[in-house]
Amino acid sequence: MVVILICFCCFDSGSESLLYHLSELKGMASWKQKYEPLGLDAAGIEDAITAVGSFILKANELLQVIDSSMKNFKAFFRWLYVGKLSE
Repeated sequence: MVVILICFCCFDSGSESLLYHLSELKGMASWKQKYEPLGLDAAGIEDAITAVGSFILKANELLQVIDSSMKNFKAFFRWLYVGKLSE
């Protein structure tokens, strides 16, 4: 479980950092006079922001599913161990 939490923390902080930088790029894309020569497209950046947000939500959902499964496995093996002791 600790490994899962460590991996999730890396994904979480990385995706939040990516979201921050994409938001900065979106702001730059809005300033057409200065950043238009770079070819920044606000709509494309907005799509990327939406994709990163969806990734964050799915990662949280995956963590909840893993946590629930770990609890169920722990309860199952506890039941199995107690059942084996009573024989």
